[in-house]
Amino acid sequence: MEEVRRGRDERAHLEQRVKEAERLESLGVLAGGVAHDFNNLLVPIVAGAELLREDCPDEDTQRTADDILQAAGIATDLCQQMLSYAGRTPVRLEALALDSLIDDMRELVRASTQGMAVRFELGPTPGGLRADPTQVRQVLLNLVLNASEACGAEGGRVVLRTGEQRPGETRAEALVIGELDATASYAYLEVEDNGPGMEAEVLERVFDPFFSTKLLGRGLGMAVVFGIVRRHEGVVCVTSEPGRGTKIRVLFPLAPQEAEAREPVAPRAALPAVRGRVLLVDDDPRVRATTGRMLERKGFEVVAVADGKGALALCREIGHELTCVLLDLSMPGMTGDHVYRALREKLPFLPIVLMSGYTGERVAELLQGDPRALFLHKPFGSEALLGAIGRASAEVECTGS
Repeated sequence: MEEVRRGRDERAHLEQRVKEAERLESLGVLAGGVAHDFNNLLVPIVAGAELLREDCPDEDTQRTADDILQAAGIATDLCQQMLSYAGRTPVRLEALALDSLIDDMRELVRASTQGMAVRFELGPTPGGLRADPTQVRQVLLNLVLNASEACGAEGGRVVLRTGEQRPGETRAEALVIGELDATASYAYLEVEDNGPGMEAEVLERVFDPFFSTKLLGRGLGMAVVFGIVRRHEGVVCVTSEPGRGTKIRVLFPLAPQEAEAREPVAPRAALPAVRGRVLLVDDDPRVRATTGRMLERKGFEVVAVADGKGALALCREIGHELTCVLLDLSMPGMTGDHVYRALREKLPFLPIVLMSGYTGERVAELLQGDPRALFLHKPFGSEALLGAIGRASAEVECTGS
């Protein structure tokens, strides 16, 4: 009977874990879709503000345009956080010493904790950790800010730890997110605070986007932590009790060490000024209108179409006259992926700039081995747009085509 009851409890626990994973996955899909749509909406806002600055030199208008651009920048950062939660940001893995990375952030951590007492207990982390250092830094700062908001400035204490969690180490976590392999070694980052702790019902929702309590802060901070750790195939372990503070341990999986030979990076040459005829392909009329005006102001002739079929038809007629194609990836009907492949088959040397509010491995895989195509993340201003066209065109010059 005891074995039957234990088996039933384990099954119920696993079913709960599956439901929780499915719920978080659906929230990630929703967040990614919303971020993509907002990034599309921000394109005409950014472009319109830049055009306003050019057209109206008076001080009041310039200040208004600057306010718009600043607000758009904040909205872009928020969209990027939503994409991080949704797992739509690319991960650039490199060999990393977790303890050294955290040690280098001491001053930034102290500046982020509003006068709280911060203690660093940085144990050595083993070789074999490959992670994105920028995203690991974001995980640390988000955990520290969450602890700071939970504790408040008066009497708050935070302890940061790093080390190795070896196979077979058992810990009694109240919440585990991710697949924990008891036979594997992990490098860990741990943040412990002496705040008020969390009730079980609050703990269950700690990684939900925009879930807010006075103990958890608000917004996307913890949701972004979850998204980044998931992208690294890691695990998050949380221990918290009311009145006894909270401890969050992030586990990064280790891989066999490989020697990395780094080639010296040659300095990038100045991009030549580019002009000519540009084909702009985007299903959003506001993006076509404002992006087209930006390009025309810079001396380009712009031909704009709303879908992939129209783009391919035009390229059959004027493809060899084009300086560049600006191609939205996420269009209804024939997607940007299909249009890109068809264009590359017929016009192998034509510069192509793919645009989207999403990022991720899909774009990197699509463009792999094609130096005359690159990705431009929405929203973008005129400087980023011209730089993308210039870089894609420069690759054509380098190949002598």
